[in-house]
Amino acid sequence: RNLTLSYGLRWDYNSPITDRHDRIANFDPSLQNPGAGNLSGALVFAGGGSGRSGKSQFADAWYKGFGPRIGITYSPSPNTVLRGSYGIMYDTKSGPAIFLNQQGFFTQATLQSLDGGVTPAFDWANGFPPVPLGPFFDPTFANGGSTTYMQPNGARLPMIQNFNVGIQHRFPGGIVVDASYVGTNAHHLLVGTLDYNQLNPQYLSLGSLLQSPVNSSAAQAAGIQVPYPGFTGTVAQALRPYPQYQGITLSSDPVGNNTYNSLQIKAQKRYSHGLSFLVSYTLSKDLTDSDGEGGGVFLGGAQNYYNLRAEKAVAAADVPNAFVGSYAYDLPVGKGKLLNINNNIADKIFGEWTTSGIIT
Repeated sequence: RNLTLSYGLRWDYNSPITDRHDRIANFDPSLQNPGAGNLSGALVFAGGGSGRSGKSQFADAWYKGFGPRIGITYSPSPNTVLRGSYGIMYDTKSGPAIFLNQQGFFTQATLQSLDGGVTPAFDWANGFPPVPLGPFFDPTFANGGSTTYMQPNGARLPMIQNFNVGIQHRFPGGIVVDASYVGTNAHHLLVGTLDYNQLNPQYLSLGSLLQSPVNSSAAQAAGIQVPYPGFTGTVAQALRPYPQYQGITLSSDPVGNNTYNSLQIKAQKRYSHGLSFLVSYTLSKDLTDSDGEGGGVFLGGAQNYYNLRAEKAVAAADVPNAFVGSYAYDLPVGKGKLLNINNNIADKIFGEWTTSGIIT
């Protein structure tokens, strides 16, 4: 009768993100790119038909969202309770849906003067030049520009581990004191601004040579190879993992982590004798390598994709010390109270007042 055990199991599943009309493109790191000397890395398109993959999404379904949880409560005496619990929960991964890659399905035409406005981009009298509308199911469509990559594990759900252990004791006067250790570990948070095509920092030793054309004499003397026939660009671009692209943004990379540990002390007096109060103090630290709010691209990226461990730091939302106090007190003024008022009119005006406040 003085021991309570509660336990359960929850299963969460979110299907990979799709588009009703299969208007999704994706970078495929293993697909040969005919516009870049058949180097690996080209666009692939969802849906059926010529030039399309036959898939409706490019992330694999993830079915391992099992979340056990257990709680235990033990009361060694009528005024003391020991509590502890542990549970695994899962968050959603809806963030990447806002930024689905739809390259090739739509055309965004930008016309600009090639000589700083001396020659107009186009003549108003002739109207806006005709623009081919597509869609273009061409694996080379994004060559020379940037693209995004929904990798196979992009549908994995962020996992949150919650755990706590504490003791509660009721003192005379109806005051209950609670002291607890409360922790939260979050793993596989979605980070959507990592650059899959970042230049490896090992090449920074080349210095200013990185900005030189790859076909320059300085680059040739340094043994820099032209990555594929027809390539034009800098040494830095030539040394990227996929030189046919600029940035390759990971749209949903479940590699983020967050750890929160705290000591939480609370004292509470329920209403009696005209007084109630709640006072709490929290000592905590919040560490993360994916600072931000929301999901997907709303979570922070990394200075160096090749060393994500270096991103671990105190979170922007960290509050190491927090004190909150609240109270409500019936003033001892009025009929039958410390400052007794026998006059009914005066009692209506000056009696039965309560003061309350919150201090943070």
